[in-house]
Amino acid sequence: MRDIAVLLYVTPTTVRRWIRRGRLSAKFFGGRTGYRVRRDGLQEFLDRPAVCRYRKNGDGEAITKPGVKEGPAHDSDGTG
Repeated sequence: MRDIAVLLYVTPTTVRRWIRRGRLSAKFFGGRTGYRVRRDGLQEFLDRPAVCRYRKNGDGEAITKPGVKEGPAHDSDGTG
């Protein structure tokens, strides 16, 4: 899991959260071994569109974090 966290610039806690919520498929082996993620499971996770959560203010306008763009995570041709 640490390798996936480093690859995706997130913490191992975030990777475990994705696994628990079913976003990233993994198998739990217990003990010190913990979770194992197959390469095809990781690729499937990466191929899915990113989800950007946002809140609305009292006027119904979206409130996002500074620098976060709304809309698709990448262009339809996969270049952006």
